[in-house]
Amino acid sequence: MSCCNNSLKNQDIKDAVRAGYAAIATGQRASCCGSPRSGHADPLQLAKAVGYDAESLAGLPDGANMGLSCGNPVAVAALQEGQIVLDRSLSQKGVYPPVSVLASLSRLMKDAIGSQYTREDHDSCSAQLFSSYARVQDVRALASVIGEEELSDIDKLYIAFGNAFENEFIAQGFDENRPMEATLDLGWKLLRILPPGELDRVDSETLKKRYYAE
Repeated sequence: MSCCNNSLKNQDIKDAVRAGYAAIATGQRASCCGSPRSGHADPLQLAKAVGYDAESLAGLPDGANMGLSCGNPVAVAALQEGQIVLDRSLSQKGVYPPVSVLASLSRLMKDAIGSQYTREDHDSCSAQLFSSYARVQDVRALASVIGEEELSDIDKLYIAFGNAFENEFIAQGFDENRPMEATLDLGWKLLRILPPGELDRVDSETLKKRYYAE
């Protein structure tokens, strides 16, 4: 009997999450942790209300609805540069280290990358990976409502990209020493899962040199 009850509770939780995301998508609720609101809320205003500033939002793809989040953990926790956020869901998937990329992005990174420090494509590669992974979260939220099989072909590619990004890029063995060069090359390899038209954070010259390198 207890197994049946647990199964029922788990299904109730899934149904509640789907209903919550659907309410956000239709403007009935501000965020997954916020109070219900009537009308269609402005995603930009919702994002600002839960702690995202203009700089944080600049790297997001058009149409990203940060109302699907519970707020900006960096702002909520008052994190300082160099501190990172760990993601319980990644840990449950077996991803090590379970770093929450979207929450741990450094604002100081831009001052220490590029041809003089790392590689000339570092900025565009990291910006595109960040933007594309942010889109993955929106697609996963949509899939939780309508089912993955109902996603468009492009959205299914984002699902594939997100899985590969977590399992190949974020995941790194405890004793693995991955050089910066190899990390950037891996980033471009994963971005090739997506069609070039989706890479809106990369200029044409870098796209030609890095995306079409293989």
